[in-house]
Amino acid sequence: MTHGYSNIEVLTAGAIVMFLALVLIVLGGPDRELRAEYDVVRQGDVGDVMEVMLDLELSDREEFAGVVGQVTDRRVMLGTGVDCSGDVGTVCTDEGLADACLDLSGYFEGHDPDVMPVDPRDGEFTMERTGYYISFVDGLMEIGSCNPESMNGVFLQKRFGLE
Repeated sequence: MTHGYSNIEVLTAGAIVMFLALVLIVLGGPDRELRAEYDVVRQGDVGDVMEVMLDLELSDREEFAGVVGQVTDRRVMLGTGVDCSGDVGTVCTDEGLADACLDLSGYFEGHDPDVMPVDPRDGEFTMERTGYYISFVDGLMEIGSCNPESMNGVFLQKRFGLE
């Protein structure tokens, strides 16, 4: 009497192992962790931009009103470039994004960090097109990430009473 496994048993066991490995990769793989880390960076970056805007409102209301005037009733990507139009993420679509960029880099001097943040996704965003946007609608300023990994988005909102 010989002992061993039939071909069907070996193939079935192999298929089960491969299926379990695939489930582990999809549900708990390093890609998921990396995407979560990107959103943590984005949350900090959005907070930094909001802090700069709050400081600007306190230090120079006229200059703050000028920035608000550039983003009223539209979403504008932050950047030093000329053209920030196009589909650049799940939040910043060509229809909803202004063509021109808004350069806030001068307002970051004296802050930590002292430069405008750039989305952490490698190669996709630069200082010319940072991947972050700002908008002002009905007294509500929103600063956020154009391409968050999370379904809930990465943004901050603050109500300002401009007179």
